[in-house]
Amino acid sequence: MNTKPRISRFHKLIFLDDPYTPETHRSVLRAWYREECGNIVDNLEFLSERMPSELPDWGVKGEVAALLRVKVDSILSPNSLIVMTANLVPGEGFSHWVEELSSNTLYSDRPERLVESNVLILPSAAKTALNFGAVLPDWTSKSYDELASWKGEGIATLPTIPFSIVNSFTLRPWIQGGAPSVPTWGGLVEKAIRLGLCDNECIRRDIERGLIRQSVFIQLKRGDWTGKALSPHMVLFDSLMKTAFFAVPPESLSRLRSSQFLRRMRVTRKHQAQYVRNTLNQKVGLVKRLERFCYRSIENMSFLLLERTRT
Repeated sequence: MNTKPRISRFHKLIFLDDPYTPETHRSVLRAWYREECGNIVDNLEFLSERMPSELPDWGVKGEVAALLRVKVDSILSPNSLIVMTANLVPGEGFSHWVEELSSNTLYSDRPERLVESNVLILPSAAKTALNFGAVLPDWTSKSYDELASWKGEGIATLPTIPFSIVNSFTLRPWIQGGAPSVPTWGGLVEKAIRLGLCDNECIRRDIERGLIRQSVFIQLKRGDWTGKALSPHMVLFDSLMKTAFFAVPPESLSRLRSSQFLRRMRVTRKHQAQYVRNTLNQKVGLVKRLERFCYRSIENMSFLLLERTRT
């Protein structure tokens, strides 16, 4: 009976985090790695801890270029690697799930578009067989769009993933208290604290930076991650939270405060005010024409009725 070769061990698990990933959540991922991945992965690494020293001039933000660069480097690397977005809430049974995959196949949750891949399972045996070094020759000369749209021929689609991808801000449990994955994430926060990977000071720093919601402290204190521990006003407060992702960076803030920008804003406001006045004048004129039309129509109807009564 033929059986597909199983994956034995990986050299490294790489989490693709970004400047808006809370340190609390990194601690959660470290705690999960210790419990679920120790028997199948040798090392853990975060992108923020080892950013690529040189990035191609792709005309995109540095963190965006770094995400794609790491994915391409991982595909071309001779080592067995797992690459995953940090915007996920991990679950149980990951090692067993990985061991069921074939060592002769490369996997992705979005093989049709490399830049959108959240999970890459890259066994070294499959890389050797597919020879991606020939598939992506001199990739540094390619544009960002060319690499981002690469369909990854030969990469299989992953089966059901044993964790939740939370790329949307409304699904991230550290931002939205009503997200479906809050109970799972909260349990991992408590586990990270027990393992000494996180503490209250770490959570407080993330709150001050606008990276996680304030109600995390309340749920942690009460040990209730179902949402029942939160009062209605706290739920409303969380929903109005402005994350650091939407904050104005310092370099942009200085431009907003410049005299040149303020002059442009005054001119823009003047033009907008004139536009509103013109629009209102047009509407007032239209209303007056409608009033005259209705008045004449009523006069005509009255005249016709009067003529009919006379006849």
